[in-house]
Amino acid sequence: ERFVSDYAMRENIKPEAIPSTIPKTVAIIGSGPSGLSCAYFLKKSGFHVDVYEKEKMPGGMMMKDSEMRKMMNSRMKESASNKSKKTKKK
Repeated sequence: ERFVSDYAMRENIKPEAIPSTIPKTVAIIGSGPSGLSCAYFLKKSGFHVDVYEKEKMPGGMMMKDSEMRKMMNSRMKESASNKSKKTKKK
């Protein structure tokens, strides 16, 4: 999983948008692994999905672990840095 996510970030690969075909919205409370997985499969099934999180960052309990938080923060900074570099090139 990490190899795939690192490769996707490095190559700026974005997932394709999944259209909502069912005219109903599902609210997911919490953006931990299970909430995000639930949102993904509902969206894939055609529902419009809204994810709500009380914390500043998604990730749920994984973000409570200081090592995991440090890794996620460094990846997000790296991603933002890559985006700004590509924007400047245009």
